[in-house]
This record gives sequence, C-alpha cells and structure tokens, in this order.
Amino acid sequence: MREGEILALQWQDVNLDAGTITVRRTLYRGGPNPIFSDQAKTEAGERTFKIHDGLVAALRQHRLDQKKAKMALGSEYRDFNLVFPTSKGTPMMARNLYRLHKSLIKAAGVPEVKFHELRHTHATHLIMAHVPLKTISARLGHSSITITQDIYGHVLQAMEDEATAAIQDLFGSSPDFRRKHSE
Repeated sequence: MREGEILALQWQDVNLDAGTITVRRTLYRGGPNPIFSDQAKTEAGERTFKIHDGLVAALRQHRLDQKKAKMALGSEYRDFNLVFPTSKGTPMMARNLYRLHKSLIKAAGVPEVKFHELRHTHATHLIMAHVPLKTISARLGHSSITITQDIYGHVLQAMEDEATAAIQDLFGSSPDFRRKHSE
C-alpha cells in the first residue's frame, strides 16, 4: 500500500474474517485538520487484496489495544475510525509514520529500509516467488502491468538470467548440434 492509503485506512475497510483490506481513499495531510480524498490515487488504486494470517492476528490485537487507548482518553479521543491514527485518534502525519517506522526497524534489529522501500520489497518478493505480474500489478494498484514491468524490470531481468542458468544446467554449456553425415 502507498503511504497515503495506509494513513487513510479505516476499520470498515479491513475485513479480518475474510482476511482482506480494501483501499478506498488517500490521506493528503494528517493532523487535527486532515485532508482526505474519497478516492484512491488512481482508478486501479481502489482495490481489495488478501492479507496473510499473521497480519490478521496482529491487526486483531492492534484493534483491541486501540479500543483500550480510546476508552482511557475518553472525550479527548477524536475518532476517525482509522486503523493507524495518532494516540488521540487523529490522522497521523507522514513524518510521524516515518519516525514510527524507523523506531520499529531499530527495535527489530534489522537493516534500515525507507518506508516506501517496503512497497518495492513486497513487489520484488512476489515477483521472485513467481506470482503473476497481473496479480502483483493489481495488488499494488497500478493501472497496467506495463507500469509494474517498468518499475520492476531489473527483477524480471534477474529472473530471466536465472531461467538461462537453469537451461544451461539442464543441457550443458555447449551442446553439439552437428550431425555426422559422413558415416
């Protein structure tokens, strides 16, 4: 998902029983006076996709934690029904999302990666797992597979190199195609 799609995600867009997320809107500016768009970035950006069981479990727990925090704040909590709001319920500003992301990366002890690179990494792993490009394109909200191919062409080339190496392993490096007609 794109940053603005994550920040605009509301609980009615998350179906934990079905394990799906539907992208319907974008947040352009967070804070106490947010600016939302009731549309995704592109027409293809409005989409529903499956999420894995581990994420479903994490979101269930997150929802419970969020309800407890909301009850503790009482009337100070401004409820936008967001999945990822500030501690007071308002839409998170992008810079705060980046700070949160950075602290989570540090706490996990994994190499630093920029927030937007997560989307790129997700797509790259799907390509390397041989998920059809049309499926990946739809999941990313690209309007055509051409966009996906243009962005991730280097990964596709690496897969082509793997395919060539696999053929070479099967048939050897220099097959002899000459026929002996003189016998």
